[in-house]
Amino acid sequence: MSYSVVKKIPLYELGIVIIVVMVLAGWLPVNKGLSMSTATAVTFILAAASKFLFEYSTANKKLLLPSRILALLTFAIGVISILTVVFKFASLDNLLGSMPGHITGSENGMGLITAFSFMLIGISLYRITLNNFEKTFFSHLLSLIILFISLLSVIAYFFHENPFSGMVFYKPMEVVTAICFSMLAFSILMVDKHRGFWGDIMSKYQGGKIARVLIPIAIIVPAVMGFLQLNSEQTGLYTRPRDVVLITLARIIILVLFIWRCAVIINRSNKALVAEIEERKKNENTLRYRKALLEAQNEAIPDGILVVDTEGKILSYNHHFSDIWRIPQAVMIEIENEASLKFVTPLLANLDEFITRVHYIYTHPEEVAHDELLFKDGRVIERHGNAVMGDDGTRYGWAWYFRDITLNKNHEKKIKNFTRDLEIKVKERTAELGKSEKRFRSLIENAQDIISLTDENGMRFYVSPSIERITGFTIQESINRMVLDSVYPDDVEKVKAMKEELIREPGIIKPLFCRFKHKNGGYVWIEGTLVNLLHDENVKAVVGNFHDVTEKKINEEKIRVSNERFEIVSKATNDAVWDWNLETDEIHWNEEIKSMFNYCADDIATGAAWKVHIHPEDFKRVTRKLVYHIKNGIQNWQDEYRFNCADGTYKYVFNRGFILFDNTGKPYRIIGAMQDVTEINKLQQSLSDERIKKQKELTNATIEGQEKERTEIGRELHDNINQLLTATKLYLDVAATQPSMQHDMIKRSTENLSNCMEEIRRLSSSLVPPSMGLTNFTDILQDLIEPVKLATTINIGYDVKSVNKNILTNDQQLNVYRIIQEHLNNILKHAKANNVYISVKHVNDRIDINIKDDGQGFDVTVKRRGIGFKNIQSRAELLNGKMNVISEPGKGCLLVVNFPVKLLEKVK
Repeated sequence: MSYSVVKKIPLYELGIVIIVVMVLAGWLPVNKGLSMSTATAVTFILAAASKFLFEYSTANKKLLLPSRILALLTFAIGVISILTVVFKFASLDNLLGSMPGHITGSENGMGLITAFSFMLIGISLYRITLNNFEKTFFSHLLSLIILFISLLSVIAYFFHENPFSGMVFYKPMEVVTAICFSMLAFSILMVDKHRGFWGDIMSKYQGGKIARVLIPIAIIVPAVMGFLQLNSEQTGLYTRPRDVVLITLARIIILVLFIWRCAVIINRSNKALVAEIEERKKNENTLRYRKALLEAQNEAIPDGILVVDTEGKILSYNHHFSDIWRIPQAVMIEIENEASLKFVTPLLANLDEFITRVHYIYTHPEEVAHDELLFKDGRVIERHGNAVMGDDGTRYGWAWYFRDITLNKNHEKKIKNFTRDLEIKVKERTAELGKSEKRFRSLIENAQDIISLTDENGMRFYVSPSIERITGFTIQESINRMVLDSVYPDDVEKVKAMKEELIREPGIIKPLFCRFKHKNGGYVWIEGTLVNLLHDENVKAVVGNFHDVTEKKINEEKIRVSNERFEIVSKATNDAVWDWNLETDEIHWNEEIKSMFNYCADDIATGAAWKVHIHPEDFKRVTRKLVYHIKNGIQNWQDEYRFNCADGTYKYVFNRGFILFDNTGKPYRIIGAMQDVTEINKLQQSLSDERIKKQKELTNATIEGQEKERTEIGRELHDNINQLLTATKLYLDVAATQPSMQHDMIKRSTENLSNCMEEIRRLSSSLVPPSMGLTNFTDILQDLIEPVKLATTINIGYDVKSVNKNILTNDQQLNVYRIIQEHLNNILKHAKANNVYISVKHVNDRIDINIKDDGQGFDVTVKRRGIGFKNIQSRAELLNGKMNVISEPGKGCLLVVNFPVKLLEKVK
């Protein structure tokens, strides 16, 4: 069963019905305080059914009326039971008839407290059915009263005391009844988990958290204190247990109400604060969005835009403005209108008129500025200006729009000059009309742009020869055709709208950007201007001037695709890619910042915010290194440091950045990527710890080996040499005191000294390694094995001929020698073997050492205390090799050691 289904099951109501059924069936033990009357049981079923129907009335409104009827019926039963007790009428249990067992009888009739609780339950259920989750305070308050009454009965039951004994009309509430009332009261409190008592207690705000901690304390602590007081009564400190019960309940009521009120106050405060913070964040995000939208819009507009305040300071501008006025970036950075004016005034041809017009416009903000500026280089700039006014009439500055209309003016001038010359020549020299027409056609036909003339319906009746170069269609294929037939289908509506504007505004030059059909089946991008000269008797056409911008459009598309690829790469990589604008201190991140550190991009939106998250121990080093790179013009920066995550932990990151500098060497941007290397550092640290551990084990094995050798030396010196020297001393003492025995004693002393010398030589040869490199290694191994073979009854076979000094270094020879020597000692001491075979072979750039015996063997899984195998393991690791022991009890032992080698000739 899924969790969502379990949540919909009315657990409290179901529990009440189960308890009631068990009571009616006689399954609960009938002890004092556990019985329940028939009327009480039936009323509980009615109340639980009312609450159950109300829970499901949100999905089916038809269930709401039965829920209200059952609530009123519960209330009526409570009122009737109260009247029955007060006026001593026949109880409802007698009216319901006899029930089996202990449940019937006047002694089990509904008590006054039980009836009063049912009356409150009925009112509470009816109130929530009327308000439908809206106003739950009164219902929750009644439910709390019922909860406190039932808690009183439960506490009194466990304290073995009736708190209202001796009162008129009083009958104590059964403990099962009190438990059912508690469950029903909790069910009503949880009707709306977002309002009222339960909503305040379970709130996510600070008040709810405090309440969830304090309410259990408010219930448990007084109950425990009451229990302690009740026990103290037996010692004479308290004389009436009923007082303890009342005081305990009073403490619970006061603490719970106090906690509830505190939770309400704190939650309201937190809600207001959170709402204010969220509203502020929302406003900030809206402002950032509007600012970005406005900046993008300004840059997208082909006109130059300049906004200044009332003091003349530049507030904003786009790059088209600086391009039109050709103002360097250094001047624009000063954001002073006066500095800009001083720079641009030498460019103007009508300077005095310009200055006079500017002062006039600034002193007459109510007028709309519109004029044309003539530059010394021949350019004509159209200027529009409007005052920036607030809703209250406050003037904040001026907004200027500049458009280069030089090309349009030149076309207009050419057309006007042509028209004027044509009229003059028609009037003065009709004979020269043909010559003028040829000159005009030559000018048009040799132009790189398409010159077209269309009538008011859009029918093209003239087109210049350049149309064939741009569209592939000849002049004959292009004239006497509708312009819309050549337009790309998606651009037809735009061209129609342009046509309507031209008809409405004759003489106004309009820009057009669309696609025309090409003869090869494709389309070309056309950019140009249209002007309606249908009213001009000399032209009577819509004049169009277009040029091919297909290559420009293709380049723009390539740039767009390149930007999309960059976005895709930034999303595909596991690194957190970032872009830091050093001028605004803004940082933009890709989506990996969320998965790597659990931050949103806005959480680390500035360089200052990034620095705050650097570990304090790494902060100074990282920032100093970055500043050093920036000051010294070093473009590639990288560093490794610890970075604070959203959960408070730190991760090791490897951060790389590429610093961009402008033409003056000033840094303005850093683009980089941050990589999580926490796991790599952990692996490196683990490897380092493992190496240290192995080194310690090797050192301990070496020390233990040395101690073992010292012990063996001491034992040899004590057991053999010391005894021989002691006997020699005794012989010499006898020779000195008894001349008759002097010759014999000196002879024996000489023999003992010879034996001592032989023992010392044998002991030295076992401790001091042979001269590796000076002697054939095969002979050295034979010198080690042969004495053991002769001195014992063990049959020792060996094959060591394939190893020579050209294969092993001196250190490798010494370690092989000690491995064989160590294991031979182990076999002689512990194996009880009859046969031993030793093999040392060179196979495929590897040395294999195999020592096998047929001794008693041992269990390799049992940890052994000796250091023999530990020394062999340490020497195998020094050789970058491995050791393996194969043995079972009664089946001998096989030691295998192998390690890699390179021929000395190859090394050299």
